[in-house]
Amino acid sequence: SLIGGWIGLPEHWLWGDRFGEFLEPVFSGAQAAGHLSTATESALMATSVVVASLGLGVAYLFYLVQPGLPVLLAWKAKGAYTLIFNKYYVDELYEVLFVRPTVALSNFLWRTADAEVIDGVVNGTARFVGANSGLWRRLQTGNVQHYALSMLLGAMAILGYYALR
Repeated sequence: SLIGGWIGLPEHWLWGDRFGEFLEPVFSGAQAAGHLSTATESALMATSVVVASLGLGVAYLFYLVQPGLPVLLAWKAKGAYTLIFNKYYVDELYEVLFVRPTVALSNFLWRTADAEVIDGVVNGTARFVGANSGLWRRLQTGNVQHYALSMLLGAMAILGYYALR
């Protein structure tokens, strides 16, 4: 990040905004949103450097100068410490709002739609085919005389139908 910050400097600083120049062909047809003034960019850069420096100073104070200070602050501001330590309970809220309902819906769909409906159709089809195959197996004996007799009976049934019609 120390090196990357030097890529997009304000226009009139050192080598300017090389990153913006690199991306210019990509955004050539886009409407220009306007640029911040150099003074505004400089103020924002200075603010971020000051905040980062303050963070380094506080870390130096907490971990090198007075290592017991974080424990004391956590004890004195127990509510704020607990809230921040638990990340504002975002994970717990996400668990309640999204994870549990998704798991419940998934279990419901698994037990009803999958186990009852889909498996029921597949198993019912298998039972139907099994029952029908038992009937048709008796008709297909492999005996040619039986096949000839069934063809003769079928032809007589068709002729009888047309004759009596």
